[in-house]
Amino acid sequence: MEFNEGETLVRFSVLRAILRGAEAKLFKELYDIEECEVFLLDNSSFLISVKSQGSLNVCAETDRGYVSASVEIGGNLRDSYHELLTRYRMLGNESVKLSGELERLVQRVAYLSQALNESEALA
Repeated sequence: MEFNEGETLVRFSVLRAILRGAEAKLFKELYDIEECEVFLLDNSSFLISVKSQGSLNVCAETDRGYVSASVEIGGNLRDSYHELLTRYRMLGNESVKLSGELERLVQRVAYLSQALNESEALA
């Protein structure tokens, strides 16, 4: 599973069979069904884009018949993703600040080294 801001991507693979097609539906509540985008990746795997939460029902057609699965897509996963993304952005901003501070310190050390060398040369 991969989590982005507006969707959850779920990858499925079939073993020892050739994938012919797949479809997915998200059951959010009773009678509230959402079609999901399915992307065939190769002859054995596919990716599903889910934009809400609920019970994801998947059906894949292979050369050996049909395979189905159901996965619960909950809001906690996306909430965790958003929290991690916020922390990641904060760390990125902090690293930019620290990098600038480090650059200033490196310049200061170079200046002090030069000043020290010049003062020793005069002595």
